[in-house]
Amino acid sequence: MNEDAPLVPAPPLVTNGAAFSNWEHQVGEFIIAWQGNSLANAQLAISTLDQTDNAKWLSMPGTAFVLAATASADAPSGTGYSHLIEQVSEHCSGHSVESSSLINGTLVISGILSCGNVGSVPYDLSLSEVGAGQLQFDLRVDSDSIGRTGLLFGSNPEERVFGFGEQFSAFDFKGKRIPIMVDEQGLSRGAQPLTDWFDSRSISAAGEWYSTYAPIPHFITTDLRSMMLENADYSVIDLREDEQITMLTYSNQLLARLIVGATPLDLIERYTSYSGRMRALPEWSTKGLILGIQGGTERILEATKKLLDENAILSAMWMQDWQGQRQVAQGFRLWWNWELDQARYSRWQDMVGSLRADDIRVMGYINPYFHDVETSGKGSYRRSLYQEARDLGYLIRKTDGTLATTGGASFLAYVIDVTNPDAREWMKDVIKEEMLGIGLSGWMADFGEALPLDAELYAGGPPTEAHNRYPEYWATLNREAIEEAGMGDEALFFMRAAFTRSPGASTLFWA
Repeated sequence: MNEDAPLVPAPPLVTNGAAFSNWEHQVGEFIIAWQGNSLANAQLAISTLDQTDNAKWLSMPGTAFVLAATASADAPSGTGYSHLIEQVSEHCSGHSVESSSLINGTLVISGILSCGNVGSVPYDLSLSEVGAGQLQFDLRVDSDSIGRTGLLFGSNPEERVFGFGEQFSAFDFKGKRIPIMVDEQGLSRGAQPLTDWFDSRSISAAGEWYSTYAPIPHFITTDLRSMMLENADYSVIDLREDEQITMLTYSNQLLARLIVGATPLDLIERYTSYSGRMRALPEWSTKGLILGIQGGTERILEATKKLLDENAILSAMWMQDWQGQRQVAQGFRLWWNWELDQARYSRWQDMVGSLRADDIRVMGYINPYFHDVETSGKGSYRRSLYQEARDLGYLIRKTDGTLATTGGASFLAYVIDVTNPDAREWMKDVIKEEMLGIGLSGWMADFGEALPLDAELYAGGPPTEAHNRYPEYWATLNREAIEEAGMGDEALFFMRAAFTRSPGASTLFWA
């Protein structure tokens, strides 16, 4: 999972013995043509009705545009996601185009891939218009032995490429290989000697230059085109070659979109029709400072008074320790038992009422983990949410049957399966009763980036897909909770981890 990975071979087009012939089809506003005077320079070209002489997507002459391989991407036991190992057993070395058929507005291109020991593998590439200026590529390879598929197409050497979600190390990605896997940001991000030092103390703590909580398989270019993957599986976009772009996903089905428009704003508008758009922030959240503070009722009220005496404008007091705090070997940690710690915050309702009288909201903190407060000696609690979730079967188990965990020995926590409908309803009730019900107007909805690859979710699915989708599930759960409580426009939760469709669910992000 690094920039030193070898380039994917670009196999030649091969013939089935039939004479080469051109064809052209219209799919909505797109013109799709198989052109050239022989197989040696044949190209698949995609343009629009208003710019038929300006292809927005063009395969390399005489070269396969469909890629496939027997391959896998796995994390060795105990390592982080920036240490995924990509293993390719065999690349498919030949690619024929056998037929093209327009069926109910969808163009289906069919052919054969020559895949060595796997043999001849049929493929179908379906192209359909799925919105204004949007053409979907649906590539299906008919073999369970194929673990990676891809598209290979041309690029202008001067074309600049931007996007890929929240990125910290680059703006223009031409010349780079970008892995798409939700991950911790990392501490030194590949810079030596710090990276080796951090990793020697905690595996994968350092990260790489591309490590990010919010990677998105989507980019926009200076040629006024955009490409995205709908897949959530581990994917790679390779831009290291000046004249070509390779999009790979570790699945035998690839779903992608070509998006075109007259302006960059058109591209963004059309992309967000798929990814979702964030709603406007509630008015209260933008009038002043949201202050992060901890320490209990008296400290909050004292700090508020001092700030108001200095004419500070406050939107909210944000208290991560509303559910209590404990000391562990590494310092202080929150209890991760999502109910009010009444010992730390006595007179809670008086405090909330006093703050609201000054038009100041109260915010808290939550994540999808639970700590066992019973066995770790928390003095006062009404509910052990860990025990409830465990008894109900809502905690994620790994493939070996043990519960999935996070944290070290001094602070072990367990993760809820947010793909289980019953678990989702239970967790939403926790948010509505234990958070919104005590006067919280918002919270940090933390984590979402650390689902183990050996986790077995209720919804199933490939491990890397489940891992990348988890932030979307977590965002949707929080959004549903505030909407069901009648606070869809008033409550505010902010997140760090994200994937493609998170913006349509989350209300705010932090970097």
